[in-house]
Amino acid sequence: MNSSLQINLPQNNTRQHRPNVFIFASDSLRYDRLNENKYANVMPFLRTKLREAELFKPMLVGIPRTFPSWVEIATGIYSSNNGVRTMFPSRNTRIGKKQTIFETAKESGYSTIFVSDFAGDIFPRYPFGADEINAPTSNLQSMVENGIISGISVIQSILTLPKMHRILPALLESPEISDPRLVAKAFSESLSHVSEVSRPVFMTTFFSTAHFPYAAPGPWFAKFQDKDDKGNYKFRKIPDQTLIDNAKINNISETSINQTIALYDGSLNAIDSTLKDLYLELENKGWLRNSIILFFGDHGENLYEGNLGMGHGDGVSGEYSNVTPLIILTKGNSVPIQSQKPIKHIVRTIDIAPTIARRINVNFPENELDGEPLLDITEKLPNFPSGLAYMETGIWFTTGKLTPEHQPRVIYPSVTSLLDIDEGMNFEFYVRPSYSQAIPGVKERAWVNDIYKLIARTTRYGVQTSLYFRTDKASEVDLLADPKSVENYKAIAMEMLNQMNKYLISRGVEIVPNGKGSFFYSENITQ
Repeated sequence: MNSSLQINLPQNNTRQHRPNVFIFASDSLRYDRLNENKYANVMPFLRTKLREAELFKPMLVGIPRTFPSWVEIATGIYSSNNGVRTMFPSRNTRIGKKQTIFETAKESGYSTIFVSDFAGDIFPRYPFGADEINAPTSNLQSMVENGIISGISVIQSILTLPKMHRILPALLESPEISDPRLVAKAFSESLSHVSEVSRPVFMTTFFSTAHFPYAAPGPWFAKFQDKDDKGNYKFRKIPDQTLIDNAKINNISETSINQTIALYDGSLNAIDSTLKDLYLELENKGWLRNSIILFFGDHGENLYEGNLGMGHGDGVSGEYSNVTPLIILTKGNSVPIQSQKPIKHIVRTIDIAPTIARRINVNFPENELDGEPLLDITEKLPNFPSGLAYMETGIWFTTGKLTPEHQPRVIYPSVTSLLDIDEGMNFEFYVRPSYSQAIPGVKERAWVNDIYKLIARTTRYGVQTSLYFRTDKASEVDLLADPKSVENYKAIAMEMLNQMNKYLISRGVEIVPNGKGSFFYSENITQ
C-alpha cells in the first residue's frame, strides 16, 4: 500500500518563462496551528516554509463554508455580491457568475487544474475556469453511492487503493476515505498531462482530511491521541448536530473532546507529511524555480473553545472558524519589489485573486473587486473598505433555537427540507426558491477591524448586536453586555454597525425597522 502511494512527479519540460502557480489548500485549517509554538509538531514541514514566506498572516473568511469561500477566493468579491452564499447555489448564480482568477489565467495561456477529494466536490459544480478537474462531484448519484460505501466500512481499507477511485469515482466523495496521499497521486497524474505542454501551470490542490469527521488514515489518526477508558482510539468524529434549547451541551466528556482535537491535529499532520513529499518533488523536478506558491484554508474550525462548540459555518463568533492562515512564497519572476509592498493589517479571502493576478501579470478586472493585491501597491479605491472585513454564516447545519455558540437565532427547516434537485444540472442539489430570501435574512453577520468584531444576530425580536475584542479569541466577553463598560463601547459599536449596514444597503439589503427599537434585514434576491 505505502509503495503504491509514493509520489513521483514528472520533470518540468514546459519551457516557460512565466511563473507557475501552485495553490495548496486544506479544509478547516486553523491559524493557531501554524502560529503558536505549542502546535509546532502538528505541521512541522509547513512551518519550515514560514521563514522564506513573502507573507504569513491570519486571513479572515467571508463565509466559513467551502463553496462560498472558494468563490470569494476565485473572484475577489464577497458572496453578498457574487451570489454564492450557500453550499447549494442555484443554476442562476452560476450562469451569471463573476470573472475568476482561474478563468483569467486560462485565457492568458495557463493550464488550469483542480485536484481534490470530498471537500473539493464544489470544483465540478461551478465554472471556475478549469482545463482539468480531478475531483469528485456532489449530486444524487454520488449521495446514493456514498451511502453504500459508508455501509461497508469493513472493506473501506481495500477501497482506498490508489486506482479504485477510477472504478468507483464516488470513493473520493466519502468523508470516511480522506487519505491525502490519494490526492497527491491524483496531483501527479494531472501534472503529467501538462508536463510537456508549452504553457505555464496554475494548479489548485485541496485536501479534505482536516474536515470533520477528521478521518485520517493510520498512523496519523492515533499520533496525538490517548485511548479512552475502554482502551479504544477514536477513528472519526461525528459532528455535534443537535443543540439543546436555552442550555449548553455539557454531556461531551473531556476525553471525547481531547480525542476529537487529537484527530483534527492528526489529520493536519497527515496533510503536512504529504505536502512535504509533494513540495520536495516539485522542487527537484524544476517546477518551483519560477513560481508563486500559496498555502491556506478555505476556513478554520471551532474545537470547543469557550462556548464555540465544534465545526464551522453556523456562527461568526471567535477567531477560530472564521480565520485561517495565508502563506505566500514567491520565486523567480514572481518575486515582488520589496519597496512596493503595501502594509496590510487585515488580510481577507477576497485579496487572493488580485494578489495572484498582479504577480503573474494577467488582466484581472480590479475595478470590480472587493479585494486588493497584498504584495503590490494599487492606486484604485476598492469596492470594499480597506482595513475592514465582512463575515456571515451559511445555512444552519445544526438544529435548535441556539447557535453552536449558544446564541439565539431564527430557525428554519433542516437542510434536507430546504433542498431540491436540478435535473438539468447533473441532478445537483440547490436551495428551493421559496427559501432563497428567508435564509439570507436571518444570517449572523460580522463587521471586523483590527481591534474589534461587531456581530449582528437576527432573533425573533429583531437584530441584536454584540461587540468583542479580537484578542478575545472565543468571543466570551460581550462589551455591550457589561453595565460597567457598555457606555465606553456603545459609540464604537454604533459606528461599526452603521458601516456594515451602509455596505449591505449597497448590495441590495433592506433595513426594516420593527417598531421596537431594532430592525430586520430583508433581502429581495432571486437564486
